[in-house]
Amino acid sequence: VNEHRSFLSELRGHYAHVEERALGRIHGVRTWRAEAAYEVGKVLSDRVLTDGTNSITIDADITRLCIETRDFLIAACAAVAARTEKTGTSDSPA
Repeated sequence: VNEHRSFLSELRGHYAHVEERALGRIHGVRTWRAEAAYEVGKVLSDRVLTDGTNSITIDADITRLCIETRDFLIAACAAVAARTEKTGTSDSPA
C-alpha cells in the first residue's frame, strides 16, 4: 500500500474534483495532467488507472491493495478482540 500511497492520493484528488478536471484544470490552472487523469480508454482496454504519468492496474495492483487492506483490518480486529478479552472492556462507545 505504501508504494502506491502518493499516486492513490493524487488519483483520489482527480476523482474528487472531476468537474475541474473535465475543464482541464488543477487548482484553477489549465494543465495536460488534468486531461490525462481520465484516460477512459486505458481503463477499458488495458484495465489501468492512470494520471498520464503514473498508473496502477486494476487486476494485479488493486487486487493486491484490497488483500493487504483486508489483512490489515483482520489483524486490527484480532488485536482489539485480544485486548478486550484481556481487559474485559470494549473500546466501542456505549
